[in-house]
Order: sequence, then structure tokens, then C-alpha cells
Amino acid sequence: APAGGGKAGKGTEAQQKEASSRLRAPTVEKIAEQLGQWYPELGEPAGESDLLAEEVAGELLSHAVLEYEAALSAAFTAGADDRRRRRDQFAKLLEASAARLHLFAKGAAQLGNEDASSAVQRHVLRTVAPEAVDLLLQYEELQLEEV
Repeated sequence: APAGGGKAGKGTEAQQKEASSRLRAPTVEKIAEQLGQWYPELGEPAGESDLLAEEVAGELLSHAVLEYEAALSAAFTAGADDRRRRRDQFAKLLEASAARLHLFAKGAAQLGNEDASSAVQRHVLRTVAPEAVDLLLQYEELQLEEV
């Protein structure tokens, strides 16, 4: 049995719920709750609401939603820009690696001696080719992250 038994699963579930609640747009209830924590004096009755915090939260809601949407849009745009830069960087590295492979293959073919050509090709397959394959796999992994 895993260490911690069922408690580890519950902790993870609670963390997931907390994270997902942070991603939702602000509501009057959430704003009022936070205001009540920051300013306990807002816990007094006021107007049609039971609490002054709810009245203030109602006034702040439209501004909070606009700010939330702007921040969310900025986060997604920044993430897309970062992924695009990383993808372009990997593409350049992959191109350079493919050019080195092509250069070595062409050089090996120009040797004229089949034994020497075979030795160079084996050396290239052990040294340069793994780097190219690693770059290709990293590039594909980056492409899959975007899906």
C-alpha cells in the first residue's frame, strides 16, 4: 500500500479542487469571502445583503471579471509566444543537425575507399546521429504539448 494510505489521494483531490476554483471567474461570493478575510469590519449587515462585504463585492464584480479576463488572455498569449519561440529554436537546431549529418554522409561517399567510408558512416551514426534523433524527439514532444 502507498505511504499515507487514502490521505494522499484526498490531499491531491483537495489541491485539484483548489486549483480549479482559482481558474474560475470571480463571483460575488468569492469576492465577499475574501473581503471578509481582509477586512473583518465588512461583516456587518448593509442594504439588501446580509453583509457589507457582499454589497462591496457586487460593486467590484464587473471590474474583477474584466481584470480576470485580461490576465487570463495575457497568460495564454505569453504561453503561446514562449512555445512558439521554443519550437523555432528546436527547428533551427534540428536543421543544423540534419545539415551536419548530410555533410558527413556526403564526405563519407567522397572518400572512394569503401572501408574508410563505412568507418566514417559508423562513427557518424554513433556520434552525430543520436544528437539529431534526440532533437527530433524533443521537437515532437514540444509539438504534442501544444495539442
